[in-house]
Amino acid sequence: SYDINSVEVQGTVDLNVIFNSDLLKEVLDANKGASSARMSIFDKGLIKLEFNDETVSSLYYLVCKEK
Repeated sequence: SYDINSVEVQGTVDLNVIFNSDLLKEVLDANKGASSARMSIFDKGLIKLEFNDETVSSLYYLVCKEK
């Protein structure tokens, strides 16, 4: 499980995109020890994931599946 401390929404939220949940789970599991994380979801079909720890910073981009 993951604790979400805050959610910030910028603009209108009307998403009609599908992402690979298995891949997203892999990324989250690989970074479960991160001290901070940020997920940005773009309406054009992109997720940007940023994870930070004392010694490591990771950045991932996930592209949506075709409809």
